Formats: sequence, structure tokens, C-alpha cells
Amino acid sequence: MKRPPDTLIKKINEAFEKLSGYPLEEKVIVKYLNSWARGEACDEIIELKEPVAKPPVSYEGRKIQSFRFKSHSYSVDSWDRFLTRLCGLLASEFSQDLEKLLWHSVDGKFFFRDNPEELRLPLNIDGTNIFVETALNPDDTVKVARSVLKLFGYEGSELDIAIMK
Repeated sequence: MKRPPDTLIKKINEAFEKLSGYPLEEKVIVKYLNSWARGEACDEIIELKEPVAKPPVSYEGRKIQSFRFKSHSYSVDSWDRFLTRLCGLLASEFSQDLEKLLWHSVDGKFFFRDNPEELRLPLNIDGTNIFVETALNPDDTVKVARSVLKLFGYEGSELDIAIMK
């Protein structure tokens, strides 16, 4: 059987890695394409395994420009404003359940309080009586944000962050 074009193999591998989080071996793609070309069943050639975890993106030393959540983009000028804006969006949607934030911890630490004196650098979440700790580095800010999203039933992957180039 003739070898598939390298560009096709590359495109398939890129698409697969984007969807699954890990690349395929070239020989697996070639075997799959050759089986498909012969009209054979090829569903079982590519066995899906647990994705290899990609190292998390670090935001340390970077300035946030905006974030995207639920198909809307929001411009922000600081990591503090990012966290309060995201929490404000959740507050408007989950006003009845917002008290859950006061009991929510991330790595054993509490970042939300109704008494600002219990936090080092509190900022008020717009339209609420709840304050959030903002004495955090960018990576911890994103970690708290993703944890809060999960608390309210969203996947952390539903949040995209744009940083300044």
C-alpha cells in the first residue's frame, strides 16, 4: 500500500492532539489510513488511552488582557479585576447559591469572606456582600477562578484567558 502524504499525516496528528491532549505515533496514523483506504474496519486501530497531562500554562509575570467565558469576552486590566469580574458574572447567575463561596476552599485555603478584615487584600464582588482575596500571584488567581467555576458546575476549560503579547 502506498504511503499517505506527510502533510495528511501531520494534519491528522495535529487535530487528534488538539482534541485528545496527546499526539499519535505516525505508524498508527499510517495503519489507520491504509485500513480505511482498503475499506476495512479501522475503528479499533486507534485505541484511546488516558491523555497525557500537559503541563499547566504559567501566567506568572504576564499581564492579562481579557478572558472569555460562556461565549462572551471581557476586557480586564488586572488579575484582581479578572477574578472579581468572573465572580460577579457567577453572582448574577447564581445569586441564591452565592453563599457557597464562603465555604469553598482551594488547597485548604479560603479566599472568599463576608468580612473583609479576614482577608489581606480584599475586593468586593460587584453586587454582593462577599469579598475575595486578591493578594495572589497570577497562577493562583487562575487556580481559584477555575475552582470556583467547578463549584458552580462549569468546566475549567470553559474559561479562556488572553494575555498581552
